[in-house]
Amino acid sequence: MAFEEAQRGSWIRTAYLGYLTIGLISTLFGPLLVGFQQALGLSHTQAGLFVTSQFVGSMLGTLVGGAASDRYGRRPLLALAAGLVVAGALGVAFLPSYPLLLGAFLLLGMGSGAINGSANALVSDLAARQRAAALNRLNVNFSMGALLGPFLVARLFAAGRSPVRPLAYGLVAGLGLLFGLRCLAHPPLPLAAGLSESQAGEAAGGSRLRQLLTDGTLWLMGAVLMIYVALESSVATWWPAYLQEHLQATEAAGGDVVTAFFVAVVAGRWITSVVVDRWGALRTLQVEALLAALLFPLALAGGSLAGAGSIALTGLAAAGLFATTLALAADRHPDQSGALSGLLIAMASAGSSLFPLWIGFAGDRWGLRAGLFTLEGLLILLVLISRLLGRQLHSRPVGGRHGQGR
Repeated sequence: MAFEEAQRGSWIRTAYLGYLTIGLISTLFGPLLVGFQQALGLSHTQAGLFVTSQFVGSMLGTLVGGAASDRYGRRPLLALAAGLVVAGALGVAFLPSYPLLLGAFLLLGMGSGAINGSANALVSDLAARQRAAALNRLNVNFSMGALLGPFLVARLFAAGRSPVRPLAYGLVAGLGLLFGLRCLAHPPLPLAAGLSESQAGEAAGGSRLRQLLTDGTLWLMGAVLMIYVALESSVATWWPAYLQEHLQATEAAGGDVVTAFFVAVVAGRWITSVVVDRWGALRTLQVEALLAALLFPLALAGGSLAGAGSIALTGLAAAGLFATTLALAADRHPDQSGALSGLLIAMASAGSSLFPLWIGFAGDRWGLRAGLFTLEGLLILLVLISRLLGRQLHSRPVGGRHGQGR
């Protein structure tokens, strides 16, 4: 029996709430870092371990959660993930001890990662005919949450002269609770891609996992995701410092430019959700990769703040790469959307953990402009990978369609 259309829409809106929540989690700690250090007497290294703990938890949640949701269902897994977010956020909000806070950040990351992979798979299953558009709309909500975090901390909570940490992470706990209750209020979802329970168990088994790991096209898609995340995280981390170092911009101006970049990402994902069904996912991916490679060096060569601020155009052009690539992957393996989402999102995370570190290393030796310019090499590689993907998807279809490459 077909899943009711009203319930389908309600589940997708619930996934939007989950992605808004994890987007908020992704940017909330940065503006609060100094406050944590002052309150607990922490060094930079000790404070940085909070980020590491959350990242490790997120990787575990993404990898385990996606595959587990294929086997046990999206609904129980998402409800459990919401519980981890609530527990972790309340711990971060109120625990006074450094070791306990590390554990709270680990729980928060696990819940966030499980929502990331499983909600992506949920929307992929429920919107199979317009998968690329739906996943881009899902990621619009992530970007809106990411914008909301710094705004709430800097403009709202701090202005009220109240303890900021309990308010900020209390909000996360409240959103996580609302998300979990919405998950439990819905009827159970049909199994991924209409599978029977025995087939779902097989999809989570070793033979199916080996099929994913031995599909070279998926590794190319993982490289696309890693390059996009490397671009986004490197701009967020180093662009303000680059503006201050080379253009003598103020700290506030650097922050405004990064805000403009992420506003452009929101707009770009929305635009992609509108055009992708007309162009096809593959063609959209190839066009966005080419535009990003052309626009990024123009922003880096800018000799003024306005010129460097055109980095927002790169964000606008590249914004749809992430969700569109995930949609192409789900078309290829529609019966393993949870495990697939977890695997690819975990691969993408390598971009945020490795490349900003490389830019800092290169910046110490040759300057931040030189370090950031190495991103252009990645973007050129992205263009080449997108062309190779076109050949692979047309010559070696697996499971689903040829990648909507019309």
